[in-house]
Amino acid sequence: MLKRFIRHIEQKKLISPGKPALLAVSGGLDSMVMVDLFLESGFDIEIAHCNFQLRGQESDGDEEFIKNFCDKRNIVVHSKRMDTNNYATANGLSIQMAARALRYEWFDLLTIERHAEKIATAHHLNDSIETQILNFARTGLTGQGIHVQNEKIIRPLMIFTRKELEEYARSREVIWRQDSSNVTDDYQRNFVRHQIVPKLKEVNPSLEETVLRVTSRKELQRFVYNQKLSELRDQYFRYEKEGLSISKSLLTVYPEFTQPLLFELIRSYGFNSEQCDNIINSMNHTGAKFPVSDFELIVDRDVFLIVKKETSFIKSEIGQDEGEAILGGMRLTLKQIPKDKVSYQAGIEFLDLDALTFPLTWRSWQPGDSFQPLGMNQSKKLSDFLIDQKISIPDKQKITVVESGGIIAWVVGHRIDHRFRVKPSTLNVISLTLSD
Repeated sequence: MLKRFIRHIEQKKLISPGKPALLAVSGGLDSMVMVDLFLESGFDIEIAHCNFQLRGQESDGDEEFIKNFCDKRNIVVHSKRMDTNNYATANGLSIQMAARALRYEWFDLLTIERHAEKIATAHHLNDSIETQILNFARTGLTGQGIHVQNEKIIRPLMIFTRKELEEYARSREVIWRQDSSNVTDDYQRNFVRHQIVPKLKEVNPSLEETVLRVTSRKELQRFVYNQKLSELRDQYFRYEKEGLSISKSLLTVYPEFTQPLLFELIRSYGFNSEQCDNIINSMNHTGAKFPVSDFELIVDRDVFLIVKKETSFIKSEIGQDEGEAILGGMRLTLKQIPKDKVSYQAGIEFLDLDALTFPLTWRSWQPGDSFQPLGMNQSKKLSDFLIDQKISIPDKQKITVVESGGIIAWVVGHRIDHRFRVKPSTLNVISLTLSD
């Protein structure tokens, strides 16, 4: 199994030689097997553990277990407690989605702070099967599983079944913590795991092996599909000063797939499937317009034009004694707090109060803006930062910043400036909470 693990990492180029990897470790069997495999392979690792505070003493026991494990082996460990329940309520999310959002936001910051190339999670083949079944049930389409790699996130156990991990753990005497929530059917994934998959294995005892073969083919199909879409964009799209120009001749490339092709190419701007039907039906009606939240498509003689809607620049000044500010439909709450009460969670940021210059300016971002992202020692254009963060074009229009003395202190909802972070020497802290 160790040889397969190393070969899989090399073949998929999951980790570059000499680069450290962060391992997301819960303390359960899967993640502890992953730790053992990484240690046996000789990779440079650090461990990240999320305490979602959902299982009381059991959650705290997991955190203590991880810290003791790392201390005995001189492994650098990062642990963070998250107020998952309150975050889920405030954002209208399920507990599972809230935990996911909090986890990956922290992982993103941690990779920057630790100069780590990738962060590895312990998802395995059975996890992917369960995800495919859930996605199929929710969408009615072919279920999409879990990818081996998604930007910084890698999943080096994706070629192994749960049974293989269990056998490896026994043979290596790997120690782990049992999560009591995994043995009930209270969550949809557990229901699929305990009720659906066993029935499918009655039909096909080699279910995992079959899915692994199909997954390899789907990865190839996904690669070819994205490559073809990229070629079509290069051939039929023209990015001009006034917006995006799409040649109508695009619709003649695959006449039998006209609507789904147009949808795939313009949905990132906010257009839905029904609108694409209407656009195609109106392709000879010069001047017809199809608006979405931040853009509109205009039918011209030979092209479709996608242009950005005019949006007014907005800003708000915030005095030091003001506890609240309004910008558009958003609300920002400011509160001075003791340093020992800092508890990082999504939607709230903490800044060094003494580093700020009042009044603060809360405003729309502008193309020339730059700042020094947390964890970096140099300035970066905000436009480049938003590209790196994979912020969609429509969502970019909603980005705002908090400015202190002409310097951006916080790209709201995304990243603070390194110069305004809470440091060991910080005496006074201010919290900023964003809400609708």
